[in-house]
Amino acid sequence: MSALLEFKSYITEDYLAILDSRNGSSHFCHWPGVTCGIKHQRVTHLNLKGKRLAGSISPHIGNLSFLNSLDLSDNSFRGEISHEVSNLFRLQNLNMSYNFLGGEEVPSNLSQCSKLVTIALDHNSQVGQIPSELGSLPELTKLHLGSNNPSGSFAASLGNLTYLQELGLSYNQLKVDLLDSVMDSFANASNLQILDLPGNNFTGNVPECLGKDSREQIANLVNQNTLYLQENRLTGSIPASIGILSNLGNLDFDSNRLTGEIPPPIGNITRLLYLYLSGNSLNGTVPPPLGNCKQLLRLYTGENNLSGIIPWQLPSLSFLAHVNISFDKAHANISYNSFMGSLPMEIGDTTNLAGFNLSYNNFPGMIPRRHARQFI
Repeated sequence: MSALLEFKSYITEDYLAILDSRNGSSHFCHWPGVTCGIKHQRVTHLNLKGKRLAGSISPHIGNLSFLNSLDLSDNSFRGEISHEVSNLFRLQNLNMSYNFLGGEEVPSNLSQCSKLVTIALDHNSQVGQIPSELGSLPELTKLHLGSNNPSGSFAASLGNLTYLQELGLSYNQLKVDLLDSVMDSFANASNLQILDLPGNNFTGNVPECLGKDSREQIANLVNQNTLYLQENRLTGSIPASIGILSNLGNLDFDSNRLTGEIPPPIGNITRLLYLYLSGNSLNGTVPPPLGNCKQLLRLYTGENNLSGIIPWQLPSLSFLAHVNISFDKAHANISYNSFMGSLPMEIGDTTNLAGFNLSYNNFPGMIPRRHARQFI
């Protein structure tokens, strides 16, 4: 109770009066956001997510030694993350995302919380290096540090997290001269499913090792289902070997400096739902094997140098009429290219398409009028 009252004393704003009951008149296990263990009546969970709290995080938080889960996300906490959090050696889930927490860096002594499974510190104001010590957490499966202000280079030690499933480092302006070096760091990350790295300063080519199962490095990425590399400075072509990532559902290379053609083996990724290639310098045309991606809901190839006649028979381009996922609507954007050829009459027959951008191409003739009112 003493630790919780000290925590309350650091709160400067409580718009919802959520902490008013913490006055010692009722047992602390019944206070809002507090969960206690049945046997020992010790605090095991503290969940104050989205309670519109402001202030700083009391160092007395480290006295809640039985704490398994701490969720202070979606509030207005400021200042540094208390280093006393590292005293919570039973802590499994830590979520302080969507606050205004600053400080020189993510506390490196979080590595002392060896049972951590989830760390979510994204959307704060952390600066400094991502501490290499985080790579020593043996049970970590989710690490989200995106939308902060760290400096320096990518922490290669994160590749030691063999149970890691999700890594989010988006919009951090991390500097890496070669993306190969990042990918090689995850040679043993056989459980990695989501790699979220947009909005950084990654340069170099998209590495062949993304999909080359003949070499040990990155062969395990065949289990990947999300690969976000948009808004970096990647150059070169998309390797044909990417087709081996057969479980990939989301692929985003938007707003890079990629050249060359869309590789036909991309059609081997039959589970693909979202494909974003806009804002590059890709040439050639849309490869017919893309028609194998019958679940495609988003196809964005705008602002490239693509040309030729669109293979309208592709499920991904014939207005996604064969999309078999009913809970979502399909979108396609092939604008600002040099495509040509007549638009098919089937343009009005779909019930799945929510948006289709054909602008700034070389399509001749009339827009088919049949059922055209369906379009937004």
